[in-house]
Amino acid sequence: MWAAPVQHTEEKTLARVWAGLAGRSLRF
Repeated sequence: MWAAPVQHTEEKTLARVWAGLAGRSLRF
């Protein structure tokens, strides 16, 4: 029961990290 929520949270975190990296790359 915990696998799905944890995976979903990890995906959200990774999405934020990648979005931040992409934003920094585009800025510079």
